[in-house]
Amino acid sequence: MSARASRLVFAGLCVLAAFAPLAFGAVETWARAVLLALTLLLVLVWLGDCVACGRLRFRPTLLYLPLGAWLTWTGLQLLLDRSLYRHATREELVWSVGVALVWVLVLNALNPPELRRLTLFFAAFGFVVAVFAILQGLAAPHDTIYLFRDLSQGPTAYGPFVNKNHYAGYMELLAPLPLALVMFGAVRREQRALFLFMGLVMVVSVALSLSRTAVVVLGLQALLLAALLLGPRRGRLRLAALLLAVLAPAGALWLGGKPLVHRLSTLLRFPQETSLTVRLQASHDALAMAREHPVWGTGLATFGAVFPRYKTFEDNLFWEHAHNDLAQLVAECGI
Repeated sequence: MSARASRLVFAGLCVLAAFAPLAFGAVETWARAVLLALTLLLVLVWLGDCVACGRLRFRPTLLYLPLGAWLTWTGLQLLLDRSLYRHATREELVWSVGVALVWVLVLNALNPPELRRLTLFFAAFGFVVAVFAILQGLAAPHDTIYLFRDLSQGPTAYGPFVNKNHYAGYMELLAPLPLALVMFGAVRREQRALFLFMGLVMVVSVALSLSRTAVVVLGLQALLLAALLLGPRRGRLRLAALLLAVLAPAGALWLGGKPLVHRLSTLLRFPQETSLTVRLQASHDALAMAREHPVWGTGLATFGAVFPRYKTFEDNLFWEHAHNDLAQLVAECGI
């Protein structure tokens, strides 16, 4: 691939990675349309350069298998008319193709140095989003984004995301990056303190989002990173790993303050905590959907449309998702 085309694809992937969270988490149709259009443009640049160079570089990897299986199964749901809401399944299939194309670009259009720079970009951008989320949370209530978009009638927002749990899920993917880059020697010695600081700011932002599951998962991630470094020939990194495993969750609890402690304490009051018992019941009802459609499921992205038929509890909410990925997966795609 030519240097110019490679730089263009790399810049485009960075724009994709930045636009998706900043556009309210890319949950709205206009944001997804922009992302798909930009992805298609980058694919055309890559293929055009391959044609100009007379060589198509396509790296064989087993990572294509789950992507191919996912797209094939969803396509069969539409082709064999197994989806109970074809429009939603068709839209989700288009979105899945776009995600797969981004993955193909990352694997085939970028060389190892560019992949490293992309990882550094994710780490730095995650830090910027975390700082913005913290400052916005201090300056405005959790139902406002960018100080002008009011979400008082919807879920609790945090950062640029319309749902604090979406933000926490996004940040728990990025927070370990700067810490792992330091631990495995991917950054220079003089940069280690900066990257550790970036990672800790991301952890703090997750704590301030008050997402219970994300805080627990971040604690498990810290323990996992520590365990990976406890083998022989790791030297002084052992101490850093152990300190991180202890201080990161403790720091998150301390900076999150009483609101976070109260949120986490609800996990110990499971039978009395309505938000938890209702989600458990939703998962149970989603499995009832799977039992009635055991092979093909109800169709990808059909949960919101089909779930009211199986819902056994009463509330005034529209359940677009089951809040249990595994239960929703078997309900929509079969067992």
